[in-house]
Order: sequence, then structure tokens, then C-alpha cells
Amino acid sequence: MENFKHKPNFPFSIWFLVKYNPMKITRKTFGITAVLYLFLAMIPMSCGLFCRDTCGCGPTFPQQIFRIRSFELITAAFDGQRIFPDDMQPWDQYYKGLEVKDFDFITSSEGSKATFGVALACDPAPAKSDKKLLDIRIINLKEANLGDGTVLQVGDDISELFGINRFFAEGLQPIDSYLSDGYLLFLDEMLKIGFLQDPGKDLSLSIEISLILENGTTFRFDNEPFTIKSKR
Repeated sequence: MENFKHKPNFPFSIWFLVKYNPMKITRKTFGITAVLYLFLAMIPMSCGLFCRDTCGCGPTFPQQIFRIRSFELITAAFDGQRIFPDDMQPWDQYYKGLEVKDFDFITSSEGSKATFGVALACDPAPAKSDKKLLDIRIINLKEANLGDGTVLQVGDDISELFGINRFFAEGLQPIDSYLSDGYLLFLDEMLKIGFLQDPGKDLSLSIEISLILENGTTFRFDNEPFTIKSKR
């Protein structure tokens, strides 16, 4: 602390203003504050640390909704790489990958208003379909036998043999339980369809896959090869 015992004889208030010039303090404080503010403005806010709304960072983006016009169905290995449909793979490493191909936006996202001095690190919520996927039906088009002697006749609904999940999620769930409440589809999301258990012998199937939306719209893929190896 300053030693106030040896202050001049003129009034203390005058001496204090001369010694501790508030303008100097104000200019110094303002400079530090301005530099700090500019530094913080250049750093995107963390969505989890400062905010509490759905985006996590103040201004939000309306979620876009789209109408599905078509799907794409691919044949893929366990790692998501495309393979030839007739390329026989172990039963738990061969999938049909399903994703939205063509679509139309039916609502548009309004851009967030600019926020001075704040860089937002949040993205809009992914666009979702206006109708849910209610059911997937798989019909056998080529007679085949399972390892336990079950005969798959032409025209049989064999949907119960198949499971579904997001592509890189672990495992499969029965189609009827996975879609029990309907499933909203998102852009750039792929679902995988595969056998739920070892068929007991190698299979070379030809199947029809029908995708049914909640408004009754049906998308059909005919004569899809499904070739899997048993591990038994």
C-alpha cells in the first residue's frame, strides 16, 4: 500500500486525483476489456457449457421437413462399403443399406439472426421426413431351404427372418418391433437390413422389399439378390 503519512499539504482529494488519475485507470481497463471481448468473440461457444435451449447456443434454426420421392437400396458389407449383390458374405456381414435418395423440402429453414460478437458453434437440427416409415415387407421370390429344413416358398412373407437398425449401430432388431411406433427418417441416414440369425446353410435368395409410409405410399424394390454364408 501507498504510505499516506507523507502526503503534500494541499487537500487530500487534489493530491489523490493527481497521484491516481482515474482517466488512466479507465483507459487501461477499457483496453484490457476490449481485447478480452474480441478474443472471446473469435472462439465458438460450446453448445454444452453456456446454453440451455435445443440447439445449445441461443439462436436456433427451425428444423426442415422433407417429402420423400424415392429411396436408394444398396448392398453393403459390415463396414458400410458397397459390394456386389451376388458377392456371398457371412450372414452377419451382408446387408441391404436403405437411405432417402430424392426428396422435396416442404418447409424452409430461416437463418438465425446474427449475434454481434458471438460465434455460434451449433448446427441446425437434421432435416426429417414428413411421414414415418411404418413397415418393411420382404417377400421371397425364389424357393430355398434353411438349415433346419424350413422351406421358403415363392411368395412367402419372410420379413420375420430379417432385422433392421441404423447402419453403424450394433446389432439388428426385428422389423416389426423397430417400426412399432413408426420411424422418422433423416437425410444422410442409412438403415441396414439383414438376417437375424444364422440360416444354417448357405442361401442365395431373390427377394422383394417394400417400404410403406404412414400415408400408404409404398416404394418397392424387386428381384434383389440376398446371398449369405452360414458359419455352421
